[in-house]
Amino acid sequence: MKIKCHNIGKISDADIDIQKITLIAGLNSTGKSTIGKSLFCIFNALYKFDEKINRLKKNSIIKKFSRSSKIISAREDSVDENVLECAKALVEGNVQSLNEIQRIVNEKIPLSVLENKSDDIINEIADLLVTPNEEIIEWFLSDLLDNEFNKQIQTLSRVSAPSSITLTIQKQDIRAFIVNNEVDSIQNTEILNTRAIYLDDPFVLDFLDFPFWGVQHQRELIRRLKDQPLSNYDEIAQKFIVNKKINRILEKISSACDGNIVQKGPKFSFQDRTTGKSLNIKNLSTGLKTFVIIKRLLENGSLEQNGTLILDEPEVHLHPEWQKIFAEVIVLIQIEFGMHILINSHSPYFIEAIDIYEQKYGIRDNCNFYLSNSNNGTFDEVSDNLESIYSLLFSPLQNMENERAALIDNNEHVREIDIHG
Repeated sequence: MKIKCHNIGKISDADIDIQKITLIAGLNSTGKSTIGKSLFCIFNALYKFDEKINRLKKNSIIKKFSRSSKIISAREDSVDENVLECAKALVEGNVQSLNEIQRIVNEKIPLSVLENKSDDIINEIADLLVTPNEEIIEWFLSDLLDNEFNKQIQTLSRVSAPSSITLTIQKQDIRAFIVNNEVDSIQNTEILNTRAIYLDDPFVLDFLDFPFWGVQHQRELIRRLKDQPLSNYDEIAQKFIVNKKINRILEKISSACDGNIVQKGPKFSFQDRTTGKSLNIKNLSTGLKTFVIIKRLLENGSLEQNGTLILDEPEVHLHPEWQKIFAEVIVLIQIEFGMHILINSHSPYFIEAIDIYEQKYGIRDNCNFYLSNSNNGTFDEVSDNLESIYSLLFSPLQNMENERAALIDNNEHVREIDIHG
């Protein structure tokens, strides 16, 4: 799998090969997060888009009928059953003929409910049903990109220049062309059956009761975290397979996080397995929240086979010892689930741990390392030269050591002047 970004955010050109684990290192504000956001947006716009389009059309039809005073709400749990059946028949039957739409509406919904608005509603439904799926997918992707980039998708200095995001899967290029900060067209749309999960802020745990908090990838993560663990399901075979896969990973996580998210009514808390006591999730240490999130996603099946996981600076709140544990957990997740994992990082501890555990578990040859260029918005593959990463990331420490040495020399010089008058 590959992701290419041209004139997106701070990136002029990026060509990133995401095999098993791909790690991008570099200074702040060099476009690392732009890669992750672009991957999330194009991946999730195409994730089961046929189902999303059908759902969108059904909900739109329901809302059109909800204008009638006889229909109280557009929510599916309170809409007239006839309206639900009508929307289902129109969408799932792929109805586009005006006469056929009229027939189904007359058959499913009493005229008294429509209050003399049937002609207007039928014309609007016809316009919706004949809208090409490609246009709706473009809207999905535009909405995602707008949300993630705050309506500034293209490089500010080159808004008039051509821009594109290309996702390559199994030698098939899916390319989105962007003009004036909007998706102009998508070439070769393909339905993707696995989603991308993006983790960049462990504080999402504090908002499990607020599903509309954050940008799109954070809201999506909150929805995934609220899913119940698979251990609550009745499918014995499914439980066996999942438990077998995650057992080794959970053992490793337990060295840092020995507990689980529990739900009582609408509220979520963290239950410590050792003491049995519950703790408000907001009171968890930030580092612990990172492990809790990964553990929850494992237990409820959100980290799926051949899926995609995006981690943006996951080490920020972790002590170096926990960075080492987290790195091993990520490598084990890749091995057990065959996931494509994209990581952005500027921690030499974490990067070296990823490198070591990739070698330990025999996947190093299928993993990539990139270094962002601070001057021109491009990225260099440095998989065979990690010293270039360490040299950049350790340079602040070396500079401080140089300053310390200069300070000592200066103090010695002052002392000699004092001694010799």
